Amino acid sequence: MTEMTARQPRPFDLIVVGGGAAGLLAAIAAARTWQEHAGPAKAIPLSILILEKNDKIGRKILATGNGRCNLTNVMAIPAAYHGRDPRFCRGALQRYDVRATLDFFLDLGLVCREEEDGRIYPVCQQAAAVVDLLAQEIERLHITVQTQATVVALEPVEPVYLGSQPLDKAPHWRLGLADGQVLAATCVILATGGMASPNLGSDGSGYRLAQSVGHRLVEPVPALVQLTTAGRKTVCLSGIRVQCGLSLVQGSQEIGRESGEVLFTEYGLSGIPILQLSRTVSMNLHESVHEPMRIRLDLLPEWSETAIEAKITQRIRQNPTLRRPDLLTGLVHRTISAFIAREVLHQAPDQPVRTLSPRQVKSLAQTIKQLELTVTGTKDFSLAQVTAGGLDCRDFLPDRLESRLKPALFAAGELLDIDGDCGGFNLQWAWSSGLLAGASAARLLLSFQS
Repeated sequence: MTEMTARQPRPFDLIVVGGGAAGLLAAIAAARTWQEHAGPAKAIPLSILILEKNDKIGRKILATGNGRCNLTNVMAIPAAYHGRDPRFCRGALQRYDVRATLDFFLDLGLVCREEEDGRIYPVCQQAAAVVDLLAQEIERLHITVQTQATVVALEPVEPVYLGSQPLDKAPHWRLGLADGQVLAATCVILATGGMASPNLGSDGSGYRLAQSVGHRLVEPVPALVQLTTAGRKTVCLSGIRVQCGLSLVQGSQEIGRESGEVLFTEYGLSGIPILQLSRTVSMNLHESVHEPMRIRLDLLPEWSETAIEAKITQRIRQNPTLRRPDLLTGLVHRTISAFIAREVLHQAPDQPVRTLSPRQVKSLAQTIKQLELTVTGTKDFSLAQVTAGGLDCRDFLPDRLESRLKPALFAAGELLDIDGDCGGFNLQWAWSSGLLAGASAARLLLSFQS
């Protein structure tokens, strides 16, 4: 008998581990489902406890969308999600889709609007309003919240029998907290998040809890994160933003393609299209694919290489005494113009452009269309918006997010091996999976009443 099993635990019907987006909606969905379907038993509400390791709930919600909360995206369909088996997300996303999410929040009092690229934000532009409304609903439903509560142990409880029949309503789980508390619950929902943004509480603790009862883990890696590139080529370009096309190349194969605004940094590259490609980079690095990856930037996607070459040739004819670093001014950012001239021509910058050969002109045009940087890696979890990898979805039922290995154990949100594109997709997964896990837990508890 362990020290935890020797103590008399405080019992609950449902304990939700994690007070982020998925955990909060799981608790609310469980309470509402019980109220809607319990019949004569509804006079006795479920005893639900949310355990949150931070000093307040919803801290990661507050950080989303630069404090405005990119609540969801109108294009949040299963095709926008990734994992070893991305089809797993269909169960939650189709049952609780974007419209259901918006209706849920409108019912709480949150009015939203669609902005560019299908992103949906609260009209009030405040992530704090989202957290406040969720907290108000949790209070209305008499859900208990315990903050600064770190779960360090999760143990299944052997069923209690009445004769030959198990008492299914008896606690199935015992939880140990870092401060020595011991709690019991009939059902547990793990919604602790992954490893992205550890300063907000995502430290991988949920993985360890699930692994302790037999669950498998797909190794977590940073996603939606900045890329690092070789050498210090980008230092002189740091702070410059360009609208461009991007290709991620490995060997002779293109393994990713995006477009949009890219930010040059001292360490490499940032911007939404870079974040979108970062998952592929992380996964390839984790899988020890030794062939280097390269980013190719098309700095003038609207122009063909032939048209750029003709324009450069025209400028040389018009102004043959022009200094080489100034030749591309007007085609690309002037600092990038000097950078390309230095990288391609390898000659004294004060020489006039009339000395350039047709071959050199062609090389300049090619570089504008394919400015290439070698990718060395990604920034770490502290800067990542989301985790790729997580609890292996094969161990969970997609239609209710209950463990196949341990009955009455559920998981939701980023903890699972599902991650979405940039732009509200990951919050939508948190909302959808939280609603499904919470409703499923309540239905399981209802079945114990029959």
